Amino acid sequence: MTLPDPAGFVPTWSCGGLQNYLNYCNRAATKLLDQSNVELDPVKRAKLFQQADALMAKDVPSIPLYSRPNPLIYKSNIVGMKNNPSNVGFTWNVEEWKWK
Repeated sequence: MTLPDPAGFVPTWSCGGLQNYLNYCNRAATKLLDQSNVELDPVKRAKLFQQADALMAKDVPSIPLYSRPNPLIYKSNIVGMKNNPSNVGFTWNVEEWKWK
């Protein structure tokens, strides 16, 4: 099973990130996120994200107040579409889509 790649969140949670509107900064987490952006092995990338996530979870930089619904509607003759509630959107796995 292919999981969504959280790379779209790197500029949101990195120190000085262009989308870091909370001005959150954890230099150790940023280093891990930056390393994940240049790592090609998906298993190693996941491990880097997990390590950064553990550091950020201890800091609690944000408390989500709600979960935005993210419906995905598509024709039944398209196989392989999977929802991704991140800011990357529904096309994150477009290379896996196939027509029946």
